[in-house]
Amino acid sequence: MGGQEEARMVFTIEILTLFLIYLIKKMNVQLFIPCFIDQLYPNVAFSMVKVLEKAGCTVTYNTNQTCCGQPAFNAGFFEEAKTVCKKFLQDFKGDDYIVAPSASCTGFVHNYYSKLFENSSLL
Repeated sequence: MGGQEEARMVFTIEILTLFLIYLIKKMNVQLFIPCFIDQLYPNVAFSMVKVLEKAGCTVTYNTNQTCCGQPAFNAGFFEEAKTVCKKFLQDFKGDDYIVAPSASCTGFVHNYYSKLFENSSLL
């Protein structure tokens, strides 16, 4: 790669970085703290708030939140899981992004809520 091409690439990366920072500073996020984080690693939750706020996000935390429903679902208690999942949907309604320090919880919501609430008006 030549000098001019390299300079253009660096400039493009800098512009994209500034644009992403601009977008993040405009973000309102809802924080979902999974039950195991709340009980075993609460410092992760506090650190997550600090990082998001430092990045310029406006963070809200709904104190009524409980669980995503994954433990009940994984144990085969599908109706009980559905009840917990309905509460999750109520706790996090709105257009803000939902941020969580758990790949398993976010994966569960993303991949299984549509199956749990198939033919439902909840999603």
